[in-house]
This record gives sequence, structure tokens and C-alpha cells, in this order.
Amino acid sequence: MKEYSLDKMTFIVKGGAGSIYRINDEQIIKIYNNISVKKLEERKRWARELFKAGVPTAISFDTVVVGDKYGIIFELFHSKTVGQQLIENPEKLEQSGIKMGKLLKTIHSCKIDDPKAKTIKHLIIQWAKAGVDHGLLNLRDVRTIKEILDAVPDANSLLHCDFHEGNVMIQNDEYLLIDIDDSCIGHPLFDLALHYLNHDLLSYNPKLLFLSLGITPTIAKKMAKLTRDYYYKDMDPKRKKIYIKLCKSLQPLLMVTSSARALNNPEFVNEKYQKYIKYVLVLVLHLNKKIVIKNLNKLRQIEGELL
Repeated sequence: MKEYSLDKMTFIVKGGAGSIYRINDEQIIKIYNNISVKKLEERKRWARELFKAGVPTAISFDTVVVGDKYGIIFELFHSKTVGQQLIENPEKLEQSGIKMGKLLKTIHSCKIDDPKAKTIKHLIIQWAKAGVDHGLLNLRDVRTIKEILDAVPDANSLLHCDFHEGNVMIQNDEYLLIDIDDSCIGHPLFDLALHYLNHDLLSYNPKLLFLSLGITPTIAKKMAKLTRDYYYKDMDPKRKKIYIKLCKSLQPLLMVTSSARALNNPEFVNEKYQKYIKYVLVLVLHLNKKIVIKNLNKLRQIEGELL
């Protein structure tokens, strides 16, 4: 396995699972914090399957070693992230917002019938259990999370689970996904709620927002609106209304569980934020359970009527 050094690489963005760097004009690399070679190969195979299914995904071609970590190299000629383009050319914001909305709809239009495919519900429970292992959550919290998840209608739509401007590359004006590590199947509502979390809520922490997405709070808010406006434009009004309501009311659950999976990264979940999760967000999670489940049942009814 080839060995690489960070010395001459250019940092792009950082996430809970790892960081992305540019090696040269033709290649970028994602370096993982903690992963086995076997898992990396599984992710490469999954990316190829998604590409075959029509999802615009950058295909990796090599697994390498960087210090004590593993990485995957992607061949992307003279490309940049959507975030980089927006910082350099803010006049392209409206065009980029529409293209991101189109890409998210393309992802969700892909239906996965593989019974072995991981589901978003299973993934969130795994994150919650990691929170229990670290003392952030308890078994009662996990039961509440499971009750809410059980109320979400099942679906086999492809989900990205971390869709934002730092995870999409532009090459020859084509938008390509580069980080599909958490992609799975489930109801599109989850992706939209996570999009809300990444943009609207993360905007209150400009430093972390720029580190993760590569954009400013002003750009994040404008992009969020443009992307969602395009996504919702042909949606049934009743469904759109309940989607927007649920995207907000699901935030405590998603903030608690997504933070639990990033506990090994103090840049994302520091000690102060852990206390906020444990003593504020978890309380809100329990208090809001009934109303969230009520709205999810309403969503199930609306979608049933539209079939």
C-alpha cells in the first residue's frame, strides 16, 4: 500500500469521520480518523454500486496510508467543492443552490431494494448506543429515540446523511458526491432534517461551519433556502408543510445522536457541548416525544392519501 504525507497537501474540509485534502490538480484524498482496510474496501464497492445506479458519485481508485491513518484517493481533475466555488464566486450562489436541490432529488429518486442495505434507523440507533457507551445517553434515552424512529414511515430511498457544500465536488460543471460514508436507505425526511442541522443550526458556530462545509453563515442560510425551495417546489402543499415542521422538531434527536458518533473529535463535540446535550437537548427530546410522533403519524396519513 502506498504511503503519502500531508506536507504538500492542501486542506479542504473536515468532518466527524475524517478530513479531505487536495494532493494536486488531479487528485483529492479523504483521510479517515479510525477505520479498517476492510471497511474502506466496502465503501469503495458501495460507491461503485451507487454510480452504476445513476448517482453522480466520484469513484475512488486507490487506498493509501497517511501516517497512522488510511485514506482513499479520488481522481478529480481541476475540481473544487461547492463551498470553495461559493467563496471564490458568490455570484454563482443561486445557480449552485438550484443544482444542489436537483442533486438531492436525484439521490432520493434512487430506490435501493437490497435487503442487506443499511437503514438510517439502524444507523441512528448505532449512534445512540455509542452515546450510551460514552456516558452521554442512557437506555431510557435510546428507548425514546427508538419510539420516534418507529413512527417514521419506512422507505427505500437512497439517503446521503451528510449532504452539504463541503461534500460535493464540481468538475466540468458536474456536481459529484465525494463522501458517501453514511449513505443508506430510508425516508427522505431524514436527509432534509440533517440538511437543516448542517446549515441553519451550524450557522451559529461560524468557525465549525467553515471547517465542515467551507462556507460562511450568510452563504449557508442562502444556500439552504435555495436548495430546499427547489426540492419542495413540486411537492404537495400538505406534505411540504409537515416536512418543514418535522425537520425542526427532529433536531433534538439528530443533534444528540450525530454528536454521540463524533465524541472522539473535540473540535465537533467539546466538553461544554456535551453538558448541553446531556442536560438540555436530552430533556427536550423526551418532552417533545409525543408531539413529534403525532406529526409523524400525520405524515404517514398524508403520504398514504397521496399513493
